[in-house]
Amino acid sequence: MHLEKKSILRIKSSSNAVPFATFKSKFEDDIKICLCIDSTKILLIENDAYITKPQEQYKEIDTDHYRGINDIQISSDGQLLATASDDSTIELTHFQHGKLSTCMSHTGPVTSIKYSSKGNILFSGSLDENIKSWNINAAGILTQESLNNEMLITGPLKTMSTHSDCVITLDIPYYDSSILATGSYDGLIRIFDTSNGNCLKTLTYDKDWANDGQVRPIVKVKFSINGKYLLVKSLDGVVKLWDYLLGRVVRTFHDETKQTQLNNSITGLNFLYNPNDRAQVYVINGTQDGRLEIFDVITKELLINIPICDNGASITDIQVMEDKIYCLNANNVLSLYTVTF
Repeated sequence: MHLEKKSILRIKSSSNAVPFATFKSKFEDDIKICLCIDSTKILLIENDAYITKPQEQYKEIDTDHYRGINDIQISSDGQLLATASDDSTIELTHFQHGKLSTCMSHTGPVTSIKYSSKGNILFSGSLDENIKSWNINAAGILTQESLNNEMLITGPLKTMSTHSDCVITLDIPYYDSSILATGSYDGLIRIFDTSNGNCLKTLTYDKDWANDGQVRPIVKVKFSINGKYLLVKSLDGVVKLWDYLLGRVVRTFHDETKQTQLNNSITGLNFLYNPNDRAQVYVINGTQDGRLEIFDVITKELLINIPICDNGASITDIQVMEDKIYCLNANNVLSLYTVTF
């Protein structure tokens, strides 16, 4: 495996560690990369996967948020942008028609959002310890005339309240929206049935995870593409792969030369698949000291361990688009790498 750095975009932003999201259509030449550039604006990089232009040449999208944006998601059809904010609200913006009239909120800052595989349901997690699901199917039949005349979303479908601390991360399988995984600062991973909101399973780390009695907050959960496994990251930077149906850890990924400790910030995590052979699966991990790690899922071997630019700024988010890896660091620098398998 070989990585080649292709481009760097230094984002001019009034906030640190901006969230971002990527989208690539399966059927059309439609690529979108969205980044938050302050508490009210989103930068849209469209049909430019290699990020060849300066920031000023890309479109900006205004939101009505008045506090920082914590998460950004693009719907599966590439039409809707969802933003989650510290102002306790979630906004939807149609890329063609603009901001939609919705009423989606929590009683605390919204930390994480995720679209269902069909794009008709949006899930949200919050510091208020709740997870909510929202029916956004109405947005799919939006017309320009209805923009200012119709409240598309007026209340949650379900509210799931089983965590005892803030919900930081959530995910659903790529092909199946019937289950939802959540991670919380209470150190627990919950698996929910999205149809009725019932908690199906609670996962806690095995004995080798921590022997000092401290709770390890869960900061990232990510389903494998086949939906059979769940990748989980705790605030101490340790990554584990769960067979969540059996309730056991099958792999642990950690640079053995580094001592684990609770970090001050959440760092990126994702899967990487060989586009020509989906059986070749890798784990991409961003570290607190600004390194990009790639592990082989089968052997657990650390294949890549390279520093990203800017003097060790932590890797806050990682997105993957086929053979492209986008890494965002705490200094708001977006780096693009291509992978040769």
